[in-house]
Amino acid sequence: MLTGSCLSPLSWFACPDCREALHTWADLAVVVAVIIGVITLLWQRRERRERQEAVDALIRALASRATHVWRAMLGNRPRGDPEGVRYLAQYVAGINNAMGEALAATFTGIAAQAPYASPSTRGPAREVSDLFWSIVARTDDYRLRQTAIGADLQAALERDHGAVLTLLTQIAG
Repeated sequence: MLTGSCLSPLSWFACPDCREALHTWADLAVVVAVIIGVITLLWQRRERRERQEAVDALIRALASRATHVWRAMLGNRPRGDPEGVRYLAQYVAGINNAMGEALAATFTGIAAQAPYASPSTRGPAREVSDLFWSIVARTDDYRLRQTAIGADLQAALERDHGAVLTLLTQIAG
């Protein structure tokens, strides 16, 4: 039973009954805080999963678009000669053509969204973007030098173009 002296807030710590009641309320507050924390965590996980699904869908759409452009670009080029690589360089690194600009915008979008994607999409998206920009850098270098292309560079570019198409197809599903 609480006495009159236990009713003032300053005396709660001195009164044994009041201390017990205070500990009980503190325990209840901790339980409520843990329940709220768990609910908040589950809510945030669900939102994160939904955001990742939306980003994955966006990356798949961009990869599908890039796949069509990439196949059109590869389908139009002559095969088996250095002019084929020159043709690819013209389209991949071309700033003044629609295909080159579409590819640059698409791969920039893929690279920008990759950190927010799910782990299964994040790795291939980063890889295909890095590979594309590596091809752009090498073809820009080739275009600036305007020198004869070696068989090793031609083989590397052919291999990388095939790898980009494979990764894009994998991402697009």
